[in-house]
Amino acid sequence: AVAASLRDASAYYRRFSQSRTVVVPVISEESSAEFRAVTADDLSRAGLSSAGMEDGDDDRTTLGEWFGTPVQPDAWGRYLTALLGDDTSSDGPIECWFALSLRGRSVASGRKINEETTGVAGLSWDQLLGDKLQPMEIQAATDRDAITTVAGTPFTEAEREVLTAQSRFYECLTSGDQQGLEDLFVAEAPTLDAYISKIVAEGGRLDGWDFCLADANRPKQLRTGSRDAVLLSDGTALSTCLEFPDQSGLSMLATQRWSREDGLWKLVAHKTIVYMYNRSAGGLLRCDSRGCAALTKGQM
Repeated sequence: AVAASLRDASAYYRRFSQSRTVVVPVISEESSAEFRAVTADDLSRAGLSSAGMEDGDDDRTTLGEWFGTPVQPDAWGRYLTALLGDDTSSDGPIECWFALSLRGRSVASGRKINEETTGVAGLSWDQLLGDKLQPMEIQAATDRDAITTVAGTPFTEAEREVLTAQSRFYECLTSGDQQGLEDLFVAEAPTLDAYISKIVAEGGRLDGWDFCLADANRPKQLRTGSRDAVLLSDGTALSTCLEFPDQSGLSMLATQRWSREDGLWKLVAHKTIVYMYNRSAGGLLRCDSRGCAALTKGQM
């Protein structure tokens, strides 16, 4: 659970910078009640750089300014224990979070339970950023695309291929190319968004791509900027970007998850959420090969 959360967090390192947010993980082992900081082994399992940590150096030199190491993790742990309370409703790992302002005041908190049956794989970083940790400045489509990895090394051909696939997705979306979009998606059942499946099973609405790409519905004027891609140690990849649907100033944070198939990057899922200065997101759009489901804030 720790490795998965850190891997997913790394995909949003530029967004944490835009929101002036530092992620400070604190872990409690199942075998003991003690809390500790993230170790080099944890980072290695997550596929992230751990250079310098063994010597006690500032790990942010390799992980970026989005990642911090807690001082006195037990003190943080006591606060987290109080936040979780006595809830034992899940047998799986429990994750919780709280956010502090620049003045040290608590501004928000919450929790997610890592249960496969709910389709929630842990803390959803894009939802936290859109709903609680908005950017500190107005975003623009002219924001440059990334050319280096989360560790600061130049992009490899693989990251560039992911961004090329992302560009293809938006070309299909804005032009209404349904066949091109179907070819881009991985369509096998194991890759379907479990959360969408859960919403549909409960009677929620799922709009197929034929509806989403119809002339009256598709975002013809949508522009993107600030594009980025992160390769994960399990062979998949995440890409993010900012979406600008029209000229109103609305900005959204989009995330795509990719898997490798026959040497090509195939789209597994797409999410987008409002990501604006001084405005909380009111919902979330989740999409897979079947289409898109618009979730209200209570369903996020």
